[in-house]
Amino acid sequence: MAHELPAGLVFHCEQCQVVIPADAPRPESGDCVFVAHHKLAWFNPKETIAGQHCMAAAAWALIYHEALSAKAHPESTEYLRQFKMERNAHFAQSAVRHAMTQEQVKLAVAHRRDWFLFI
Repeated sequence: MAHELPAGLVFHCEQCQVVIPADAPRPESGDCVFVAHHKLAWFNPKETIAGQHCMAAAAWALIYHEALSAKAHPESTEYLRQFKMERNAHFAQSAVRHAMTQEQVKLAVAHRRDWFLFI
């Protein structure tokens, strides 16, 4: 079932339909079919945009687990480190956040879990 994705999020490919951040690195090794087949990632269109970004980044990490485990792709390893250790800053710098409209920002600020992302 295809969803209309917020700007800054994309489907990894037509085959898997796993949602990932558009600005995430894409190392050569990745196994989106395994992630999709085993239903290891999901996308909730009713979640806040920050929540959707978090789900997409987690799905990206699952797809590129092998490249991240071997630390073979420094750009991806750094992207994952930022996502895990500096989640607020990571979201603030993401393509998702930069594509948000003023209305979406106002709604996110009003949402209790996301207020800290806009300070």
